[in-house]
Amino acid sequence: MLHKIRFTRGVQSVVSFGGFPTPVDEDVVNIVRSRTGPDGLVRMGDELKLGDNVTIKQGPFRNLIGIFEREVGDRDRIQILLTTTSYQARLVLDRGLVERLGQAGPV
Repeated sequence: MLHKIRFTRGVQSVVSFGGFPTPVDEDVVNIVRSRTGPDGLVRMGDELKLGDNVTIKQGPFRNLIGIFEREVGDRDRIQILLTTTSYQARLVLDRGLVERLGQAGPV
């Protein structure tokens, strides 16, 4: 059956270790299904919406708060409006560096 699966449309590869297929826990399959959007793509976290407050988790701007404005390019980078006491600036940074305020875990 592995031969048929490998050549099924949409299948890129079969999960395997050491060249042998390996079972995937049902919980993992359910997580992937729950993150699959209507376009068939798997999202690695919650979608940010225009105006969401976010905090920067790492780097020189760590712990600063901004407002999500838009995705840039291939959706791996985003633009936020960084707000401080007397200064506003727009930053483009890796999506993995921010999380929505009031949320535990990555966005």
